[in-house]
Amino acid sequence: MREMESWTPAIHGESSTSSHPSASAGPHRIMNPPKSPSYVGPTSAEFGLASRRQPSDDSDVGDVNSSTAPSQAGSAALAAGDPLRSLGREEALRLVQVYENAVGLMYPCVDLESMREYIADFYRIGCHEPSAPTHHDWFFARDTEVLKIILATALLAESHGRSERAARLADSVEDKFASRLKIAEVDMKELLILTLLSIFHSYRDDEFIAWRLIGIAARGSMELGLHCQDTWLRAGGVFPGELQWTWASRLFWCIYVLDRKWSFGTGLPFAMQDSDMDTNLPEPGATTPYFTCMISYARLSTKIWNLVMGWGSRPRAATSDYCSYLDFQVQQWVQSIPQGLRFNPSSLPCQDDNMMMLQVLLALQANQLRILVYRQNLLSGDSIETDVPSASIAVETAKNTVNSLSFVSQVSDIYFQRPEPFNYFLISALAALFLAVLHAPARFSQDCRPEFYTAVDLVRRSSAGTRTSRRLQKIIRSLKSIKLNVGSGHRACSNNTGHIQQPVPTSGHAKECMPSQTLGPTPLDASGVPTPQPCGPMWPMTPSVAPVTDRNGCEDLTSFFEAAGGLYFDPGMNSNNGAGQRNGQASSGLDAFQVEDEALTRVMAGLL
Repeated sequence: MREMESWTPAIHGESSTSSHPSASAGPHRIMNPPKSPSYVGPTSAEFGLASRRQPSDDSDVGDVNSSTAPSQAGSAALAAGDPLRSLGREEALRLVQVYENAVGLMYPCVDLESMREYIADFYRIGCHEPSAPTHHDWFFARDTEVLKIILATALLAESHGRSERAARLADSVEDKFASRLKIAEVDMKELLILTLLSIFHSYRDDEFIAWRLIGIAARGSMELGLHCQDTWLRAGGVFPGELQWTWASRLFWCIYVLDRKWSFGTGLPFAMQDSDMDTNLPEPGATTPYFTCMISYARLSTKIWNLVMGWGSRPRAATSDYCSYLDFQVQQWVQSIPQGLRFNPSSLPCQDDNMMMLQVLLALQANQLRILVYRQNLLSGDSIETDVPSASIAVETAKNTVNSLSFVSQVSDIYFQRPEPFNYFLISALAALFLAVLHAPARFSQDCRPEFYTAVDLVRRSSAGTRTSRRLQKIIRSLKSIKLNVGSGHRACSNNTGHIQQPVPTSGHAKECMPSQTLGPTPLDASGVPTPQPCGPMWPMTPSVAPVTDRNGCEDLTSFFEAAGGLYFDPGMNSNNGAGQRNGQASSGLDAFQVEDEALTRVMAGLL
């Protein structure tokens, strides 16, 4: 209770609320790295790290450099004026377009055309509210707070997660919006702002705050009865006109989809359960084809969540059958995607960037579900050997994800311009490859090596000038914590066999280690998603332009992967001499990881 009393006045006390919060107490809270929670669930990137986390573990890896660190002079300049007024009309309109390309195409919860009209009015009459909005105007986004958070999200998307101006805009919204939570009634504008704030914090790489905010929005939508069909059939009330009804439907389903998305990222439960929702609720339909696909995707992901959470409570045979059934449903979902949104590598160079992004994201999301269906089969050597076909599906699907992103990066700049939505899937695929090689090096190390190096190269290149993904930071920290164990076991192994481990290919000499690659035909994988196939020699590792800390992080990944695979990576071993070495190496390689294997496996599983 004393702890609660210590922070309650900061929320409710009049003296703590100011229309002009200080830069140190407000925007810097947003600029600072996200903090780790006291509890994380089994699908989270931080699962398995709680016992070893140190106070300094919440700091970003190589996050602050001369180009991105907040300066006191810059903060003072921003604090002196209205962040909206300092942007200007043309810049605000440009940022709305950035938001539409980065967020609005995927989550259409705001009428952006009305937003553009509002911006013109806002700056024309001198940066004051053009009119007092009513509760019926929420869907027009005629609200300065909605405008601020959209512009803040655009600034974050453009700066890859770090912008002082975005922090100022968002902090002013949160400072004013905090008082609304004291009011018993909820309205649609409140749900809209909560949803937009949730998206904003996801671009800060803080899925826990995003999860918390979308949970409040989900509960508010149920207070309004949006989960019941009768609410949508009534005339007047929550949405009195057809336009209000349309945007209310889009907002509700955005909340539903994001509730699932952030829950999978954090490993924490959904706020809105399917069992509490009527089955015949209206959906946006053909007007938003990508978003309609995501609604059915979110429904399917609910079933897979239940599989993951209840894995140990079912008999093995029943679980295997259910996995096959869910895998079939994932394939059916892929077939339900409209032809214009299906991923087809042969047609990608002809697509505009926005359409290409939607096609690739749908393909990656299908792969993500398949990996989750079979994730338990990668968590130990016994589980792999018990069901090799299922483990192989997870590995091949992870390879498909890596090859697809590699192909996209070669035909378009979209991956490096907007890496955030793609890297979630890339790091999950990387974790699946880690688990496979850690627990079954003889079976998977050679098979996974090309895709592993491709994934590390993509991470290295996409992290240049950006805040390293929190998920990637956690995996690098976990590897560093077992570095000595890996090194000692690996050296012992090398001495026993008389073999000296080959240097790990890194950015400095990658090109001489890894020959060039060409892309072959694009057959369908088992889920129906086309797979760009590497043929002939492997590809060059592009020299890194990232900060040294990011490069070292990637070297940690490659060093660990090479040690886990051991001598299986040596292409120079002949079949006769290599057999004995492989047998010896398998034993020694696994011994090197025995102390930390369980914790490391939990970390990797959380990244899937």
